[in-house]
Formats: sequence, C-alpha cells, structure tokens
Amino acid sequence: MRTFFKDVFGWGGLVAFLIVLASQSEPAHAYDNRDLHRLLTTNSCQNCDLRGLSLKRVQLRDADLRGSDLTGSYLYRVNLHGALLKGAIMEDVFMKRVNLQGADLSHADLDGAMILRSNLRHVNMQHASRQDAFIMPKGGWWHAFW
Repeated sequence: MRTFFKDVFGWGGLVAFLIVLASQSEPAHAYDNRDLHRLLTTNSCQNCDLRGLSLKRVQLRDADLRGSDLTGSYLYRVNLHGALLKGAIMEDVFMKRVNLQGADLSHADLDGAMILRSNLRHVNMQHASRQDAFIMPKGGWWHAFW
C-alpha cells in the first residue's frame, strides 16, 4: 500500500491519507474501574459507565444495572437472570451464552447488539430499541418470549 500511495500521490498524499484514516476511527471507550468494582461487590450499579467491558463467567443474578452504559461490551456466559437493565445503553454489545431469563430490558438501547445462544425466556424488551440488532436465543427463535 505504501508504494501505491507514494507512486500515485507522493509522500504528502500518503501522510494525508494516514491522518484521515486515523481520524475516522472511533476513540476507545474504557469502563470506569470504580463502577466495575461497585457492580462486582454490591451487585448494583445504576447509571454506571461500563463501556467496553469484557466479562466471562460472572454471576450477576438480580443485578441492578438500570441506566448503565454497556456500549461495546463483551459478555460470555454471564448470569444476568432477573437483572434490571431498564433504560441501559447496550449499543453494539456482544453477548454469547448469557442467561437473561426474567431480565428487564425495557426501554434499553440494543441497537447493533449481537446476542447469541442466550436464554431469553420471559425477558421484558418492551419499548427496547433493537435497530440492526441480531438476536438468536438459545434453542432458536421459538424459545424467545418478548
């Protein structure tokens, strides 16, 4: 690629292209460590900044995450059975094998979310935004109740 741009546009074109390319990428959002600590110790973290969080095999049954921002987070085999996620921002979240049975996701923002092979029995998704989301419950679509 360097040779192509150098030959066609010269070094100035290459530098300009790299500057434009770098400016187009979104900044990385890191979660707040204090919020994560509060969640893991109290099982409650309302309106917390948990963007970009990566959790594997964590027990958060009945956790209170109302209004929290989990944008871009990765959750694998997390137990959120009965969790309160009302109004949570969960854009571009990736969840696989997550237990969401009985969770309240009403008014949540799930735009661009990918939820795979997860337990979605009796999940409340009323008024949740799901634009461009891909949701495949454990066992297929016929096991989803929302």
